[in-house]
Amino acid sequence: MTTARGRFHAVALDDEARLIRLLPRPPADGDWLALIGGRVVGRAAAPLAAVRHAEAALQ
Repeated sequence: MTTARGRFHAVALDDEARLIRLLPRPPADGDWLALIGGRVVGRAAAPLAAVRHAEAALQ
C-alpha cells in the first residue's frame, strides 16, 4: 500500500485478513496480502503471487 507517508506492506493478523498491520518492511514470515484500494483480495507466500491475486481480482 502506498500512501503520502510512504510505502507499507500489509500483514494479516487473522485468518480472514480483517485485521492487518502495515509495516515499513516486507513481512518476515512471507504472509503477503494483495490489496486493491485498501481491500484485501488475496494472500500469498511470495510478493509476486500476491500480485497475481490482485490481477485475478481485477479481471
